[in-house]
Amino acid sequence: RLLQAAKKDNQTGHFIWVGSDSWGSKISPILNQEEMAEGAVTILPKRQSIRGFDRYFISRTLDNNRRNIWFAEFWENNFQCKLSRHALKKGSSIKKC
Repeated sequence: RLLQAAKKDNQTGHFIWVGSDSWGSKISPILNQEEMAEGAVTILPKRQSIRGFDRYFISRTLDNNRRNIWFAEFWENNFQCKLSRHALKKGSSIKKC
């Protein structure tokens, strides 16, 4: 939207854009705004796969990951359910985990 607004205001070439890693690795943020984005600087950190991490990550459950205080919230959001009966509202379509 920012590029679109700058283009609409006839600011082509006025700004030097600095973009995050999502800008640097995808075309969609600048699609149909290429002229506005010309000369932009994007930052894409070096990435490296960690052997075995995917297997470890998908093996996490509520039983084996109690140490992570945010995991329960992730679980509820990811599986669209509630862990606590108290959090369930009468008539709600949200299920218990």
